[in-house]
Amino acid sequence: MVENQQDPAWLASLREQQPGESPRTAEDLQEQMGQADMGEELQEQIGQVDMVEDLREQMIQAGEELEYEKKAPLTQLFPNLEPWQRLVLVVLLFLNVALCGCMALVMAGRVMLPF
Repeated sequence: MVENQQDPAWLASLREQQPGESPRTAEDLQEQMGQADMGEELQEQIGQVDMVEDLREQMIQAGEELEYEKKAPLTQLFPNLEPWQRLVLVVLLFLNVALCGCMALVMAGRVMLPF
């Protein structure tokens, strides 16, 4: 810790750094302070900056490797059908589900047939 309560130049430059700017690299910090008078705090800061840079690079590489697979839309299941043919299939499927549902209700005794 600094005894006269004045911040070192490297710490002041980090505070002045804008949020959108890229973080300082370890080389920038080493050039600013000089290799001879680096304290334990500066070495710890350099280690943290290196670790953050390594994590950022790993995330970029992982993002490139893990691309989302695009699922084919439902229309690609029947690529040779015209739109009106797809509509007929959908209507027949709806009627099939509705008829099966009505039969299940009659068999369960929830609905009574009028005859």
